[in-house]
Amino acid sequence: MQVGLLPKTRTCSYCKRDLKLVAENRPKNKTPVVYRCFNRSCKKYSRYVSIRQGSLFDAAHLSFETILCMLVLYVSNITSYEQLQHECYDESEQELSSATISDWLTYFRKIQLEAKLIRHSATKIGSANCTVEIDEAKFGKRKYNKGRIIEGQWVIGGIC
Repeated sequence: MQVGLLPKTRTCSYCKRDLKLVAENRPKNKTPVVYRCFNRSCKKYSRYVSIRQGSLFDAAHLSFETILCMLVLYVSNITSYEQLQHECYDESEQELSSATISDWLTYFRKIQLEAKLIRHSATKIGSANCTVEIDEAKFGKRKYNKGRIIEGQWVIGGIC
């Protein structure tokens, strides 16, 4: 929470009050720490919010310990599959598969790239004596070469 990997506070989606961080062993939760609403008039389904929700741990099937171990090794520039398999284990003390390690390393690289882009794109480009060129493109594929509508991803770029 101190470094921003997990949210410090949450609000209840039903009554909009602040939720409290508690440790409760619930059978369906992998993590015993949850945010809980203590308002008795709240609906039962909105009383608990997982601490993982909205973080990089959200859809993960691995434990916090395993993900943090992989993250520490990634930050330490250790990306060897053999070493990651040796250092990181899942909940049942089995080695992680190479596919799992590959997925997590790709995810860490994506987060790192997005952080760099946000940090560097905070400044505006251009000035009084500078021309800025902007272009757009949509990357996709037409199905069976019919129609003009292309499902795809818009990419916008600018250069000074």
